[in-house]
Amino acid sequence: TQIDAAIASIQSRELSFLSGTVAPDAGWERTLAEMGRKLQTLERIGATSSIAFHIQAAGLTDEPGTLDQNRGLRHQRPECLPSRLAAHLHPPSTMAVNQDAAFALPQNASTRAAVVTIEPYPAPVQR
Repeated sequence: TQIDAAIASIQSRELSFLSGTVAPDAGWERTLAEMGRKLQTLERIGATSSIAFHIQAAGLTDEPGTLDQNRGLRHQRPECLPSRLAAHLHPPSTMAVNQDAAFALPQNASTRAAVVTIEPYPAPVQR
């Protein structure tokens, strides 16, 4: 569906970070702007079918660093996404940081990034 394609397009984007820091890598403004535009398109597509979206930001870390250092980075890296992307969303869609992801073991140990996952759900009827 159009919604699945739009979600996949957004979820494939990631905000990269410099190793061992919470400083975004070069080009982060362009990546965030693109994610914002894609979220607006997704909401427009969803609105025609009364579908809203819950977006969760999560941080990823690479191999170097201790478990505690990487946990801290996974916790801090996604913090910039809700504040910058929420302006592109409208209720009933929501955006939050996935705090549990900071405690998960790294899935892809070569990625230093903040990413989003998107869950569609039926939008409440507006009265």
